[in-house]
Amino acid sequence: MPTPTNRLCVRLRAENLEPRILLAADAIDGLEPQSPLDLSNVEFRSIDGSGNNLVDDAQGAADTRVIRFGYPAVYPDGHGDVVDVEGRPNARDISNAIHAQSDSVVNDRHLTDWIFQWGQFLTHDMDLTINGSLYNELSTGEVGDFSIAINDPNDPLGPNPMPFNRTEFDPTTGTPDLIDTGFGPRANWREQINRVTSYIDASNVYGSDAERAAALRTFEGGKLITSADGLLPGLNDVGLDNDDPFRAGAELFLAGDVRANETVALTAVHALFVREHNRLADRIAELYPQLNDEEIYQLARRIVGAEMQAITYNEFLPALLGYDSAPRAEDAVYDAELNASITNSFAAAIFRFGHSMINEDLLLVDNAGHTVDRLSLDEAFFDPDFLKDNPQAVDLLMKGLSEQLGQENDLLLVDGVRNNLFGPPGAGGVDLAALDIERGRDHGLPDYNALRAFYGLERVTSFAEINSDPAIQQQLEALYGDIDNIDAFVGALAEDHLSGSSVGPLVDAVLVNQFTRLRDGDRFFYTNDPELASRDAKRIVDLEQVTLAKIIQWNTGVTDLQDNVFFDPSVLVYEVPAAHRSAETYVVASSGQVSIARGDSNRAVDVASLDDISQVIIVGSPTRNDTIRVAVAAAQGGLEDGVIVYGRGGLDTLIVDGSTRRDTIVVDAPQVDINGTVVQFSTIDELVVSPGRERDRVSIVDEGDTDVTVRDGDGKRRDRDGGRSGSRSRGDRDAAPLMEELDGARRRRR
Repeated sequence: MPTPTNRLCVRLRAENLEPRILLAADAIDGLEPQSPLDLSNVEFRSIDGSGNNLVDDAQGAADTRVIRFGYPAVYPDGHGDVVDVEGRPNARDISNAIHAQSDSVVNDRHLTDWIFQWGQFLTHDMDLTINGSLYNELSTGEVGDFSIAINDPNDPLGPNPMPFNRTEFDPTTGTPDLIDTGFGPRANWREQINRVTSYIDASNVYGSDAERAAALRTFEGGKLITSADGLLPGLNDVGLDNDDPFRAGAELFLAGDVRANETVALTAVHALFVREHNRLADRIAELYPQLNDEEIYQLARRIVGAEMQAITYNEFLPALLGYDSAPRAEDAVYDAELNASITNSFAAAIFRFGHSMINEDLLLVDNAGHTVDRLSLDEAFFDPDFLKDNPQAVDLLMKGLSEQLGQENDLLLVDGVRNNLFGPPGAGGVDLAALDIERGRDHGLPDYNALRAFYGLERVTSFAEINSDPAIQQQLEALYGDIDNIDAFVGALAEDHLSGSSVGPLVDAVLVNQFTRLRDGDRFFYTNDPELASRDAKRIVDLEQVTLAKIIQWNTGVTDLQDNVFFDPSVLVYEVPAAHRSAETYVVASSGQVSIARGDSNRAVDVASLDDISQVIIVGSPTRNDTIRVAVAAAQGGLEDGVIVYGRGGLDTLIVDGSTRRDTIVVDAPQVDINGTVVQFSTIDELVVSPGRERDRVSIVDEGDTDVTVRDGDGKRRDRDGGRSGSRSRGDRDAAPLMEELDGARRRRR
C-alpha cells in the first residue's frame, strides 16, 4: 500500500477501469428524452476519492491520514511508543466499573435500531483504520506488548490479558525526532491511516480501489454482482481482504468494505444497497437505452452515493441530534479550503457512541409486525451462512431494525459486546468498551476536557457539570480523580444529553463539525450537483423524496413501514415542504385521532389513531416563516409523549389552542403543558396561547427567549392579570371550527 508521503494520486482517464466521464443533462419532456443523454461534460467521482479537491488532489482520498482537527497528539513519550497515561486506569477496569449493563435501558426518544445500524454502515463508508501486530513495533525496533491486563481474578475474560494490536500508521511518523510543520518544532507523533475514502460516496458499496471495484461488477448493464437470491456475491476468488478473525475470506460475502460480514444485519444492509444500485441501473437502461455498461454503472453509483447523503443529512442526523442542531443538506456551500477528511477524534472515539445503543438481540419481524425470530449478538456476528440459508431474512431484519427501540445512548454497553464480542469469554470474546477506550489512547487523543476546548466548548470544572446523576459523578471521580484525566470516549458518553437530542455537547460538537466538513468540503455533494437536480436525474429518482424506508420497500418485500424508520412506528413525523402554498400547518387531536393538515386546503396530509401514536414531530420549512397550530387539549390520554415543534428557519409562530372544556395550560419554555399533554418547541420566535374558555387557567412560569402572547378564543389579548386586549395573531383561528374542518378532512380521506 502506498504511504501518504509517496502516494500516487491517479486521475482517471479513458484507459482506466473507471474513465473520467462527463454528463450534461438535457431538458426532458414526456416519457422519452428529446435527445440522447450526453455523457461528455460532467465529471464523476474517482473510486479512491482522489481529485475531489482540486487544490489538494489527495485530500479525503483512500490511504491518506486521518487528521487532527486543531489538537495535538497526546502520547506520554511525545511520539507514540507509549500509549497509557500515568495515573489513568486500566481500560478493562474502567469498563467493569462504569460500562457494565445488567438490564435493558431503551432510549427515551423513540429511536430505533436503525440509529446504530445506519451509523455502522455509514462509518464503514467514511473510515477504516486497520490494526495488527505489525504496528506494535516501536521506534527502537522492539515489539511492544499492548494487551490489556485483566486485574480482577473473577473477571470472565481473565486470567490472560485481552489482546490489543495498534493501528496502522504512516511509517514516516512515530519517531522521537522533532519536526517543523511551519509552526515551530513538535514531536513526530504517530499519524494513523484511513484505508477508505472519507467522503460519503458509498465506497462501502463499490470499494475504494480499482481492484475491489472491478471484482464487484458484472460489466453488463452497469450492474453489480449478486447471488440468485439477491444477496452479496459469495465468491472471493481474487484474494481480496475480508475481515473475519475466524474464517477464510473466500467463505464470506464480498462487498465494497472488508467489514460487511461483521453482523448479519450489516450484511443485509449491504445487500439492500447493491439491490438499489441494480434497480437504478435497470431504470437508467430503460430510460436511456443508448448508454453503455460503464455509463450506466457510473450514473447509478453517483445516485446511490447521493441517496446515502440524503438519508444521513435528512433523516439520521436530525433524528439523533435534533432537527435544530443537525447540519442540513440544503445549506451546503462548497468550500475548497475546507478539509473533508475524517478526524482522529471522530473515528477513534466520538462516533463510537453508537456502541452503547446496541441491543442484545436482533429482531426478525414480518409484515404483520410479528417477531418470528431473534438472534443474539453472538449468533449474529460473522455468520454469512445464516443469510445464505435464509435469504428471506433480509426482509425480516429490515423490518426488525425499524421496530425495535435502540438502547439509550449512555455509559452502558450490553454484555453481548462488553464481554462476548466475537465470541464467549475465554473463546475469543473481548470487551468493546475497553477496546474503544484503548483505541483512543493508541491514537493519542486528548483527554475529554481538552477535546471539549478544542471543539469550542467550555472546559468543565466539576464532575457534576458532566452528568447530573450523583452516582455517575462519584464513579467518574473514583476512577479518574482529576477532571482533566478522563478518556474522551468515556466523557462523551457520560454527558447529559442536550435538549431534544440523544447526545451530549461533545458528541454534538464533533459530529456537527465532521458532517459539516463532509458536506461543504465535498465537491460532489448532492445538493451542489446540478446534474442530480436535472430533469434527467429526476426521471430516475427524485432525491428530495428519498428516504431509507422507500429504499427498503423498493428493494424488498417489506410493507407497512413508517415513513421515517429512525423513529419507531408510534412517532408521526411531518416536515413542512418548502413548496407549501400556505405557511400554516395544523396538528389536531380529537375524536380518538390525530391529524396533520395543510393550511392552504385544510385537507389532512396524515391521519392516525391516538391508540397508535405516542408522539408527533413537526419540522418547519427551512426557507419560510411558518405558523404551526397545535390543538391537542382533547387528546384524552393519547400522545403520551406529546408534540415536538421545530421552527427550523425564518420567523416562526407556534399557536397552542385550548379545547371547549376548561383547560389548564402551563408555559415553561421550551414547552407548554396543556391538560397533561406536553408541546415542546425549539427555534420558535412567537408562542401564542389561545385558551378555549374564559375560565381556562393559564400560567407562565418561564418564557425563555420566546415572545409569549395569551389570547382568548375570540383573538383578544389576555393580560397577565386576566384582562383582555389586542387582536388576533397572524394565523390565529378558532380551535373548534378547525377541529370540525379536520374531522371533515378525515372523512374525505377515508
